[in-house]
Amino acid sequence: MASQNLSSVTLMTSYDSSLMASPPDPVWKHFVATPLKSPGHFSAQCKYCATQFNRRCLNELVVHLTKECEDESLDNETRSKYLEIAIQRQLSKEQASSKNQSKKQKISINDYWENEN
Repeated sequence: MASQNLSSVTLMTSYDSSLMASPPDPVWKHFVATPLKSPGHFSAQCKYCATQFNRRCLNELVVHLTKECEDESLDNETRSKYLEIAIQRQLSKEQASSKNQSKKQKISINDYWENEN
């Protein structure tokens, strides 16, 4: 019975490329991924503090490692690494948003409407 439980734990922690649609993000090294009923979707459990996430959202997992996980076995180097990743992702989002906003501001209704007066 103990070996049966051990094998199910091993199955849940190993990565099966046929189950995930894209290559796993490195953040998954710090979480146990369990397949959900929907193909390609996983729940996650922190390997340090056992916090459970119902659906995978990489940003939530990164934020958890940087500020929410209180387990002492999570080293500061790992926290710092994922803090830098979170900052870079946020800056990329802001830059993309800024570009989209400037495009939206350049287009007005007058560009599509002919003034008949």
